[in-house]
Amino acid sequence: MARGLYESNGSFRETLNHCLKVAGECLHIDLKPILFPDHIPDDLARRQISQTIVTQPILFSIEYSLAKLLHTYGVNPTGMLGHSVSEYVAACLAGVFSCETALEIVCKRGQLVQSLPEGSMLAVSLSELDITPYLNDRVTLGSTIGEYQCVVSGYPDSIYHLARSLDTAGVETKPVRVTRAFHSMMLDPILDEFRTFVKGKALSPPERPFISCLDGSWIHNSDAQSADYWTRQLRNPVRFYEGITTLLQRVPATFLEVGKGTMLSGLLTTHPLSSKAVTCLNTIPASFQTDNETEFFNQTLRQLKDFDQSSAVAFRDSLPPSSENRGAESNIQPKPSRHSSQHEEKVAAIVCEVLGLDTIGSDQNILEMGGNSLMIMQVLSRLKLVTGKTIPLKAAFDNLTVNALSKLCKFANGKETSNIPKATKPRATDQAKLLEE
Repeated sequence: MARGLYESNGSFRETLNHCLKVAGECLHIDLKPILFPDHIPDDLARRQISQTIVTQPILFSIEYSLAKLLHTYGVNPTGMLGHSVSEYVAACLAGVFSCETALEIVCKRGQLVQSLPEGSMLAVSLSELDITPYLNDRVTLGSTIGEYQCVVSGYPDSIYHLARSLDTAGVETKPVRVTRAFHSMMLDPILDEFRTFVKGKALSPPERPFISCLDGSWIHNSDAQSADYWTRQLRNPVRFYEGITTLLQRVPATFLEVGKGTMLSGLLTTHPLSSKAVTCLNTIPASFQTDNETEFFNQTLRQLKDFDQSSAVAFRDSLPPSSENRGAESNIQPKPSRHSSQHEEKVAAIVCEVLGLDTIGSDQNILEMGGNSLMIMQVLSRLKLVTGKTIPLKAAFDNLTVNALSKLCKFANGKETSNIPKATKPRATDQAKLLEE
């Protein structure tokens, strides 16, 4: 993650080295060989970087270094939104605390969360209202990410049973690759210690606006300077959907995702208030994309120079470092296509609506056109509403074209999916994308 940019850009490298040094001193861990492994097996490298204690400071360090690099080119946000730990990047850029203080807090946050028993999180294709009856003292709302998408968090056994119940009911779900139940009751034992730690740090009023994860509105000075606020921000659900709603009040604007991939900009462009006039750009390509990181970043800079509008910045977070993304600015462009049937046209219309495309060919791969797992879940939900047919998530992932989905939908029989044809083997790009997610 960001290795290409690190090796080619001295300014980015200098800032990232400083961040990794500060975080490493806090944790007594050398983070650089974990971020850029050279001499260890891939599976060990993944296990190391997936640990909360190192994931969170590494995410902060890369996002902060990217933002500082953008600043050297004259790119500065008029507003910011960060998901969970990435709100610290937004707050740091706003002047609430120094880079060093932010890293100290983020490292302490990661250490405390790492000390807890393992937990689970589950992405669900339901609105907050619809998921509420399933919540209890072992499963809680972790975040809102779409009009009909949220993440629940809690004890592994309870999350497992909830997933089975929802799958039986025909609701699409997908496990989130994490080792702890972020923003859940499982964090309660560490809250007092975290609050005390933050109280000992110098916090200043923000000099630049950013959005609060707690309610999705612009941060108040008193909250930004409050240890209690940052403690609740650790424990309570991430109101990312509400935050996007607030950001979209500022259109026309250019939105820039600062971090690896295109997940957050994908959520923004599929928001009900979004329109084709909304422009989303990205700084580092997703893992499944083959773009050179430096060329990708430079292309984004060139595109930014072409815009004469204000900019808003969205930071990514909380999923594993090689995370799910939407290729909104991929070099692959949709090709006009006539579909073979009205049913296929209907499927294509739903896919285009969710992905924000004008058109998509019958055999074009949805992932390569900018889709991700959450968007595919949205597609399946809308197909169910329109056709009454339920397609299993796994079968959909194995058949990621309009033509294939149309056939699956044709064979599906309500909630009975035993007569769906055997899925074809995913292509290498699909397998990499699913691994990444």
